Order: sequence, then C-alpha cells, then structure tokens
Amino acid sequence: MSSTAKAEMLCAERENVIQGLERGYAEIPIARGLAANGVLIEVFTSPAGTFTIVMTQPGGPSCLLIVGDHWNGLVTKVTGNPI
Repeated sequence: MSSTAKAEMLCAERENVIQGLERGYAEIPIARGLAANGVLIEVFTSPAGTFTIVMTQPGGPSCLLIVGDHWNGLVTKVTGNPI
C-alpha cells in the first residue's frame, strides 16, 4: 500500500457485519470482550485462517478495525488441580 493510500473504517449495523463476515468469508466469532468505555471488541476467524477484529459502539454501528489472514489460535494451558 502506498503512503498516500488511507484506509477508511467500514461500519454498518452489527447484524449486517456479522452476516457479511459469515457469508463472505466463513468467519465466526471466537472471542469477545467489553472495553472500559463500553465498546464491544470481537474476533472473527475462518477455517481458512482469515480473521477480522470488530468494534461495536454502545447503541451504535459495528466497525471493522483489522482484517488479515494466517490466524493461529493459541492453546490455553489449564492450571490447577483436575476435578
């Protein structure tokens, strides 16, 4: 990408964003969290390794923050005594 190219944030209604990621890229949510300011952050991934990080404002639109490929989920190490 040239230095003169500027990325515009793509935003839409949350349901439209979710449907677009699933239909267009087979991406589904794998993680989500709430920021201190109430913004919802979600990570969507596909079996092909594509990923998208989405930000949703409280009562507002959902915006694509980052898109990429070669996603590699990490294995969570369980600590403590087994039940």
